[in-house]
Amino acid sequence: MTQHATPQDILDAFANLCDREKRVIHAIARKHLGGTRFSEPLDLVHEALFLSVEGRRKWPMNIDFAIFLSMTIRSVAYADRTVSENAMAARAPVEEIVEWSIAPHASHPSAEACAEQAQDCRMAWSKVASTRGRLAERDPIAARVLDGFVAEAPAAELRRELGICAAELDAARKRVLRALRNTARL
Repeated sequence: MTQHATPQDILDAFANLCDREKRVIHAIARKHLGGTRFSEPLDLVHEALFLSVEGRRKWPMNIDFAIFLSMTIRSVAYADRTVSENAMAARAPVEEIVEWSIAPHASHPSAEACAEQAQDCRMAWSKVASTRGRLAERDPIAARVLDGFVAEAPAAELRRELGICAAELDAARKRVLRALRNTARL
C-alpha cells in the first residue's frame, strides 16, 4: 500500500528544496502558466502546494518531492486551463497550436508516468555516478572512458587524450560496460 505524506511532511519537503530544484520548479510553473487564471509562476506553485497540504493532491512518499510538485503544477495548470472562462486565454503562438492539433497520435503521458520516468532517470544517473566513483579508485582510464561516454566524446579524441591505442580503448570500454552492468544488478 502506498504511504502518503502528511501536511507537515509536505511543508518540510518544500522548505528543504535546494536552490536548483526551486529554479526547475519555477521554470516548470512558468512553462505551464499560459491559459490559466494565475498571473505569476509562484501563484501556480503555491496553488499546487496548497492543494497538496489540504489533501486534495496526495504525495506518495516513494516519489521525489520535487518531481511530485512539478507534476502537480502541470496537473493544476491543465485543470485550470480546461475551465471554460480560461479556455480562450491561451498564449501559445498559432503555429504551435496548429502543429500540435494535426499531430497524428498526439497523446500526453500521465503525471504519474512522467514522475516514474524522471525518478528512473535520476536512479540511472545515480548508478552511473556510483560506477564512476568506483572506477576512479581502481581503474582511472576506464573512469575517463566513462566520462567520454557521458560527454559523447569521439573515440579518436579519447585515444589521443589518454595516449592509448584502439585496442586499449576497446578494452577500457568493455570494463566500463561490465562495471555498469554490475551496478545495475545491485
